[in-house]
Amino acid sequence: MNAATSGSQGLQNGVGMMWKDTSGVGVSKSLLQGVAYIRKKYNQTPNICFINHLETAKKKLHGMKIIKVSWVRPNQYYFRIEATGQ
Repeated sequence: MNAATSGSQGLQNGVGMMWKDTSGVGVSKSLLQGVAYIRKKYNQTPNICFINHLETAKKKLHGMKIIKVSWVRPNQYYFRIEATGQ
């Protein structure tokens, strides 16, 4: 598993982190691992994740919205923290 962020200060509103799964554990487990990494490193919880449109996942996972898009490669996940109440 690899992580790349847009900044090292933490995940601000609208800034995200790309998570690449090389373990083959499956989408749901990989998403949970990514969330755990972000919580530990930044003390924040992402509330949205973009995944490849061909991957199978629920629309929500533990309150985090899952959005399928074509611009994210398979086995890579783009986590974001979006402002709530908009």
